[in-house]
Amino acid sequence: MHGISPRTWLFVISLGVLTLNLGGFSVLFNLYLVALGYDAAFVGIVLAAQPLGLALVSVPLGLISDRFGRIAVLAVCELILGLATVGQALFPDPAPLYALGFATGIGVAGFEIVYPIFLTENSTPRERTQVFSLAAAVTFLGTSAGQVIGAFLPNAVDLISHRLGTELDLLSRYQWSLVALGVLAVLATAALVPIREAPRERHAPPLRDILTGLKGRSGQIVLLSTILGVTIGMTNPFQNLLFVDHLGVSREFYGLVTSTVILANVAGPLLSTRTRRRWGDRWPWIIGRSVMGIILVIMALSPNAYLTAGMVWLRGFLVTLITPIMNVFQMEMIDPKIRSAITGVNIICFYLGITTGTAAAGWLIATYGYPAPFLVAAALHVLLFVVPWYYFIRHRDPATST
Repeated sequence: MHGISPRTWLFVISLGVLTLNLGGFSVLFNLYLVALGYDAAFVGIVLAAQPLGLALVSVPLGLISDRFGRIAVLAVCELILGLATVGQALFPDPAPLYALGFATGIGVAGFEIVYPIFLTENSTPRERTQVFSLAAAVTFLGTSAGQVIGAFLPNAVDLISHRLGTELDLLSRYQWSLVALGVLAVLATAALVPIREAPRERHAPPLRDILTGLKGRSGQIVLLSTILGVTIGMTNPFQNLLFVDHLGVSREFYGLVTSTVILANVAGPLLSTRTRRRWGDRWPWIIGRSVMGIILVIMALSPNAYLTAGMVWLRGFLVTLITPIMNVFQMEMIDPKIRSAITGVNIICFYLGITTGTAAAGWLIATYGYPAPFLVAAALHVLLFVVPWYYFIRHRDPATST
């Protein structure tokens, strides 16, 4: 990790703390909604609020970061995320839950927009894969650690309440756990304070340039991200319910499953640089996504929690292996002058895909059971093989600007 600037290290530390919130939230929030008495269909609607909010503000946030700086935007968004997480614990009625879920999407949007752009602007082409791999390892590790924290945090709250001579029901323990996760997101801003961004031009690109970019390679990347978003929305928000409700294991067992994924989340990024040098930036994605389609079929049909846990581990390894490679590929394919705007459009389509997938998964689960969305997502992985093969291998273009 030689040559990585101090500002990049501070940035990555902030992302690591922030992802503790995101990981814990992914485990706790839908269990919290179920404890409130909401059914799977409503859970899907509320979970879709975050990616919807993220999608709608991505391009504006990208343009604002062009004008006012990446770090300022990220710091404000981390504060919004923390406060909104606390608000969802304090206001459990349907309308506030949805509105605050939308607000958490604004918070996450700052992370999604600034993360790849800042790392690209603060690294040379030679070290870029290494920088993205480091950030991916920290963020995936933070997310996995956050999932473990989320699984056991209600137990810790219960222990603390006993020591204070107070009895808390399960719902109250979930609420206090969400408050703690909100505080983590606020604390993530501390590492951003010392960062001084590298000098650059601060202006918003013309709309004509953005539309031109979307007609070429950038548009093909956006299409790929949209399909990927649908598959993630159908599976990731409901993975814990697949274990707890469908397979009948305890919340603690699922916490242990996510803790084993930490090993995969560290190993994957560490191998990304070597994998890209050996196989390039296209084939690892195509092969990895093909294998993940098979993994989702096994997760959907397996009655054995241990086999399903093994598939979660393998899927986690493949995701963390190919994500840094794909991030570098996407950033280098986009003209730097329109990078923020195109990244915003890409994130909009990605999270609209997640919103669509999450809402559809809620209906599929209520109608056909938990395996249904995992099987549909597996079928969509065929497109995650065909689209990059058609655009980036069969019709390979050495030009990288659009």
